[in-house]
Amino acid sequence: SFFRPQIWLAYGIFEINEGETGIVLRFGEHVRSAGPGLHWRAPYIERLEVVNVGKIRTVEVGYRTGGRAQGNSTIPQESLMLTKDENIIDIKFAVQYRIKNATDYLFNLRNQVTTLHKVTESAIREVVGNAPMEYILTRGRFEVTQRVSNLVQETLDSYQAGILLTRVN
Repeated sequence: SFFRPQIWLAYGIFEINEGETGIVLRFGEHVRSAGPGLHWRAPYIERLEVVNVGKIRTVEVGYRTGGRAQGNSTIPQESLMLTKDENIIDIKFAVQYRIKNATDYLFNLRNQVTTLHKVTESAIREVVGNAPMEYILTRGRFEVTQRVSNLVQETLDSYQAGILLTRVN
């Protein structure tokens, strides 16, 4: 009986590595966030969710890499878009992002990757639909990418998604 409290206390020790954030939940409600280092939580009462905030992740729109064929496969329903001058173009984007706020990322969106994918596709369609084909394919390429990036980030911020875009290709 002397050792039981010590064992119970030891079960609550956890370590958070660099580039990670720990989210401590008590009965499913966010209690606190924990940065790198050793921490303690109440075993059986509090649960720990570890989020890798340092990792750069990628969402692909219009294509997928890998898969069964181990190559790039085009997704026409995502990649074919109508321009302002009523031309159809085949456009593919890759969005790289990282998590800037682990609490928002876990609790403000139900499916983060799907949301980011749909927001990105919508932003691309808006920008492409307001520009002529010649501009998109030549001198406007960089501006299109910048406008898409800004639009996606503004939308994610309005959702309080906890996501920070790092690059749009």
